Amino acid sequence: MPAAGGGLNSNFMGMPVEEVVPDAAMVKGVSRSSLLTGRRRIRLQPQTGTAAGENSIIQFVLADSSSLLDLNSAVLSCTATVTAGTGDTTFDDGMSWCRRATVALNGTNIDDTDLASRYANAMVYAGADRAWYNSAGSFANYWAQNPQMAVSGTTYPPTTFAVGDLSGAMVAASVRAKAGQQFAYPLGLVSRFFATKSYLPLQQCGELVIQLLCDSRQNTLFQRSGNVDGTYALTNIF
Repeated sequence: MPAAGGGLNSNFMGMPVEEVVPDAAMVKGVSRSSLLTGRRRIRLQPQTGTAAGENSIIQFVLADSSSLLDLNSAVLSCTATVTAGTGDTTFDDGMSWCRRATVALNGTNIDDTDLASRYANAMVYAGADRAWYNSAGSFANYWAQNPQMAVSGTTYPPTTFAVGDLSGAMVAASVRAKAGQQFAYPLGLVSRFFATKSYLPLQQCGELVIQLLCDSRQNTLFQRSGNVDGTYALTNIF
């Protein structure tokens, strides 16, 4: 038996891999830009249709191809509307309607995030800076702590509510929610599968299936006590 630390127990006897690869076999100076020959955007319609509501499922299917998928750029676009209820009623911060996010490759589950909206908000509140929350984050419905979104009224000057005053800010948010708002939610908020800068080779990984389970109205919406329960609808989903 060879002694511990011998050649059979330590690959390349502790030498770094790059030192044992012959120069003729090494490929140097390769970057993402040199590997890519073109870049294009794709727009997918859900198999389940372009409309959804509470307790329904949104499912996307992307067939395998010879391309590389930029996961960090995957965005769900939709119009979110509060369709019923009395008084001030609006969506909670972020992707509040998403209860569960599941990702599968070639029939194998890769990621399954329950309470996905709470997971997303925990990541944003703990890790995102104020500049992102007040700017790009507003496109993903982050409004509760954004002073520029806490504005109500059509006359000038409008009524401005203090940061943290959810009771006041909800007045403005309810007006927007009942009129319908177009949002763009990065899927990396609800699934770590998409929160990466790596490209996914679809030809090797196979068919990609994304399922999003819509949450109940009670877990999705903010409203004042005593109001008739509101509900919501998602339309123009892509």
